[in-house]
Amino acid sequence: MAPIQWKLPETLQSLHDYWRAKRIGAALPPSGTIAVAELPQLAADLMLLEPIAAGDDFRYRVMGEAVIQATGIDCTGRRMREVLKPGPYLDYLLGLNREVLHEKRPLYSESSFRAERLSNRWTCRLILPLAGEGEAVGMIMAAQVFGGLSPSTPAPPFSESAEFEEGVRVLLD
Repeated sequence: MAPIQWKLPETLQSLHDYWRAKRIGAALPPSGTIAVAELPQLAADLMLLEPIAAGDDFRYRVMGEAVIQATGIDCTGRRMREVLKPGPYLDYLLGLNREVLHEKRPLYSESSFRAERLSNRWTCRLILPLAGEGEAVGMIMAAQVFGGLSPSTPAPPFSESAEFEEGVRVLLD
């Protein structure tokens, strides 16, 4: 079986390059070195998530306008478990963030995304760890872009949807 062929979308590649430049010889860039103002072309796609209880949950600290518009909800200040109903999609998203938290490496993933305004679409996300105290991951920076067109077939809002399909999932450097 041939390996899956994939490539980071240009927007996410520029974020990955930014993250790598901020490492400055360290394994992870300190969260204090990240400035959303330095990423004006990505600000609308960005999210900052704070791990809670060693990754049992994650609090959205920042949620970009494009993500808010696509999902139909501003999750800023809220925990993932508050926003998403228990089930496969919540487990999937928590699993992605936990993998980044524990592996201390960036992760790229693709999946279907069911939302009122984005029914039957795919989303690509890049999830990047940021250093906190000591060697722990103190914050996660993520960018999410959406693709595909099927606005004529509405689907449940993402916060209520249990249906999705996982695509590529790759740990990076």
